[in-house]
Amino acid sequence: MWLSAGQGVLGVAIAPSGAYALATDTDRARLAHIDLQSKQVTHPYGGLQHPTGVAISPSGTMALVDSGGNSVCRIDLDPSGTRGRLTKSVFTGLSCDHTGFSFAPDESYALCANTGKGSVARLDLKTGKCEPDKYTGFQRVKGVAVAPNGRFALVCDLNGGRVG
Repeated sequence: MWLSAGQGVLGVAIAPSGAYALATDTDRARLAHIDLQSKQVTHPYGGLQHPTGVAISPSGTMALVDSGGNSVCRIDLDPSGTRGRLTKSVFTGLSCDHTGFSFAPDESYALCANTGKGSVARLDLKTGKCEPDKYTGFQRVKGVAVAPNGRFALVCDLNGGRVG
């Protein structure tokens, strides 16, 4: 079964409850909400610039989506995920496209693939501080995953052809 979420779907995230998913609609500068029970697709979040990556926090109370290649927006979600307050450009100074995000288990921070700079950014979700080059030494970071215990992360380095 395929659902039409937009012209340029590049990123998708499933809510921890399994009730819905969010998908980037890159070509139309918006984020799709997909109700996984009814299969209904709506577009409650618009006005983004070339969104490619999206992630939903472990508690399902927030989501992150990249916008414009140099910033990350935050969405504070309600329990159903159908509504939420979108705050644009919460984290800036990045060079991200086709971005991978990963939340810390306690949701105090998230890591973001800072593709254009070959680094991993640390996004402090409590203070709003962005450290664009917190972790360096990569060539072209595309994905990042924080371990469930929060003690380490793995990084996908596309040009290096490695995970480390």
